[in-house]
Amino acid sequence: MAFFEKLSISGNLQAAQSAGLVDSQAVQDVGTVDGTSQIELLSLILLELRILNQQMYELPGLFAQGLPSQDPPETFRNDNTIFKI
Repeated sequence: MAFFEKLSISGNLQAAQSAGLVDSQAVQDVGTVDGTSQIELLSLILLELRILNQQMYELPGLFAQGLPSQDPPETFRNDNTIFKI
């Protein structure tokens, strides 16, 4: 039982246990941000990742041909049917 010896905690343990001696922290509800829920924010992040993946897939071919991108990110953001499964 050498590894499982009890450790003693010294210091301000009593001060931390007393509710009157610990400062309270301000709490903010982050269920919505600018009227957007967490699920909606996550879906927007997922859309941006899908756009990035598509652009990274097209990048080597565009470099090889010396062409600019034919699909700007706004095209993907405006067309909701491109990335539907």
